[in-house]
Amino acid sequence: MQIKWKPLACSITIPLAFGLLVGWLTKDSMDIYEQLNKPAMALPGYAFSAVWLILFVLMGISSYIIYVSTSPEREKAMRLYEINLLLVFIWPIIFFLFQSYFVAFVIAIILWGVAFTMVSMFTQISKFAGWILLPYFIWVTYAAYLNLQILMLNK
Repeated sequence: MQIKWKPLACSITIPLAFGLLVGWLTKDSMDIYEQLNKPAMALPGYAFSAVWLILFVLMGISSYIIYVSTSPEREKAMRLYEINLLLVFIWPIIFFLFQSYFVAFVIAIILWGVAFTMVSMFTQISKFAGWILLPYFIWVTYAAYLNLQILMLNK
């Protein structure tokens, strides 16, 4: 497969731009996160940026592979990816800005289902595209767990 550099660059830039925007919108809320009661498995706030950077790049590469595929399922998979990006954008705003941990948890569960379906659908189109989303799916699982624990510990 010959790499189409412009679509690849766009595919990586889109999730990174979403991440930068939501990071900018929620940057003043990280002090609140540090003050929350968190489970022992919680990472420090600064670790999230590094993890998300890697995950956004992997999502971008994976979406590029699907975008340039000739699969009849390509458009459906890309719609699911768009829904995924929207949820990834909304969740931190609800969690950090509005501090609505229950609503954020509901969104996290929906996101978990979308991420699971997206990994499955991407894998059917391209095994590689699906496999490189597994770290993202694991992270969404961890984030949902962390959200639930914060909800329970900060009533």
